[in-house]
Amino acid sequence: FVPIGPQTRDVSMLEILDPLCPSCRGFERRFAEHRAAGAVSRRALLFPLDHACNWMIRESIHPGACLVSEAVLCAEGDAEEVLEWAFDHQEDIHAAAEA
Repeated sequence: FVPIGPQTRDVSMLEILDPLCPSCRGFERRFAEHRAAGAVSRRALLFPLDHACNWMIRESIHPGACLVSEAVLCAEGDAEEVLEWAFDHQEDIHAAAEA
């Protein structure tokens, strides 16, 4: 699990996400504005929809998501920043992965 934000809050939330998923990005942005956001300790379970590392799918829905997920995991304490960078640059990453 990848910690997202402070982990000292009373309520825990587990998010299953793909760092190149536009819907996941939308959820992150909407949740950040929600009044409950400051009361929740959040952790992410990375589930890239990319066949390069996900044996459960035959074709990549989000090519490049495996590499980005690895970067998030390797970032350890900076994982939240890498995830936010990936959300901010999804279109560029998709284009580079397809090329």
